[in-house]
Amino acid sequence: MFASMFVARMVALAVLAGTVTARAKVADARIYVDASSETEELEEIEKRYTQELLKEFRSASDDAILLFSEYSSRSGRDLKFFLKNISMLSSDTKNTMNRSLFDNAPSSCRAQFDSRLHKIEFDAHVAASFNAENHEKFLQSHMIVLRMHLNKSA
Repeated sequence: MFASMFVARMVALAVLAGTVTARAKVADARIYVDASSETEELEEIEKRYTQELLKEFRSASDDAILLFSEYSSRSGRDLKFFLKNISMLSSDTKNTMNRSLFDNAPSSCRAQFDSRLHKIEFDAHVAASFNAENHEKFLQSHMIVLRMHLNKSA
C-alpha cells in the first residue's frame, strides 16, 4: 500500500512539474512586430528587352506549337489504331475460339455472347473517344496558359 501511495504521489508531482514547465514555456514565447513607419523603398526591377531575348521567346512559342501538333497527331494515330483493333474484337474472338463450341451452344447463349462482345466494343469506343477529347482539351488549355506566359514575357 505504501508503494502504491508513493507511486501515486510521484506521478502527481511529475504531472504538476510538467504543467508548470509548459506554462512557463508559453509565457516565455513572444512575437515581435516591427511597426516603424519608415520603410525601405525597393528599387524597380530593371527591364531589358534585347532582340536575343525576344527571339528566344518566339522560338519557345513556335516549339510549343510544334510539340502540341506532333503530340496531337500521334494521339490521333494511336486512337485510330485502337478503334480499328477494338472494332475487330468480335470477329477475332469468334475466329480464335473453338468453332464447334460456339456452333453447339444454344442460340440464346450465342446471342448473349454476341451482345456482350458488341457492348464491349461500344463501351471501348465511347471511352476512347471521351478520353481523347479530354486529353485534347487538357493540352489545349495548357497551350493557352503557356502562350499567355510567353506573350506576357515578350
